[in-house]
This record gives sequence, structure tokens and C-alpha cells, in this order.
Amino acid sequence: MEAARSTQSCRSISSLLNLPHRKIKKSIRVRLITQREVPPLILIRGKACIRHASFLDTASKKKKDKFRQPKEWIVPANPKYYDIEAAFDATDEIDWKQGAGIIKGDTVFMYVGAPVSAILYKCKVTEVDIPYDYEDKNLKITALMKIKLLKRYKRGAFTFEKLKSEYGIYAVRGPRGIPHSLSVALK
Repeated sequence: MEAARSTQSCRSISSLLNLPHRKIKKSIRVRLITQREVPPLILIRGKACIRHASFLDTASKKKKDKFRQPKEWIVPANPKYYDIEAAFDATDEIDWKQGAGIIKGDTVFMYVGAPVSAILYKCKVTEVDIPYDYEDKNLKITALMKIKLLKRYKRGAFTFEKLKSEYGIYAVRGPRGIPHSLSVALK
């Protein structure tokens, strides 16, 4: 029975405890923990789910994004403005313009624009929301992220032509998600 209860939804767990999911006070959760009124497996999941249900009901999209599962992104790098190849030859961690929705722990595949026109790097986002203020006629940057190099790809492995013909990616103008088939191929 414990296993069945542990897989129930957040709202179901709060109803198992006979408590309204939005009005559970911290003291009630503490009392449940200390008195062991609920089996430990349910209690651990139940406590997290009760908070989660309330959070999902009230939090803004920006706050919810900070707690989502890690995601994979393709991020463009224009060699006319920054020599990312030289940067990763010199060090394995660099600062990069943070795209909307990218959080710590996400995986970023760096697409280097023309004349290379290919995905060359797999990186992990190690830090986000680093304040930065830069603006010119082509670019505005308000926040940076730190990305750590995990893997290099050969120039011919994931070219723009291959991305277009095999994975349905017709442009990389800003950070974007990755189709599952490409994610598998990049592993």
C-alpha cells in the first residue's frame, strides 16, 4: 500500500492526509515528521509534493523555471563577434550571454555560425544570472552564464546542412530547444 500511495499525485497525497493542499501550515508538516503519522516514504514525497502543489498554483513562470529539470539547448556563437574556438582552446570554462530560460545545470550545445556552421561544443551551465551591462547596435547583454566545456565535436559531425536535413532545424538565431533525435545523436 505504501508503494501505491507514493506514486499518487501531490493533491492526492494532501487528501490522504485530510489536509487542504493550499492551507497546510509548516507546523503541521513538522508535527507529521516528528509523530510519524504517515509512513516515511509517503512523508518524504508528501512533504515535497504538498509544497510543490502550492508552488505550482502560485509561482510565476520565471520562478518555476528555476526548479525545472535540466534542459538541452542549442546556442548560437557568431565568430564575427567572438572567437569561441580560441576561447575553448585557452580554457574549459567561459562566460557567455545568458539566454532566457537557461538555468544552472542545463546542457548547452554551441552552434558556431558561418563560415563553420556546425555544432562544435557540448557544455554544462555552471552559473547563471551574473550581472553584466553591454549594448551596441547589434547586441544587448544584461546577464551572463558560465559554461564548462564537456565535449568537442568534429567540424563535419553536426553541420547546418545535417541539422536541417536530418533533424528539422532550419535556423539557429537564438537559444532553442533540441529535438529528441538530435539529443540522442549528440550523446
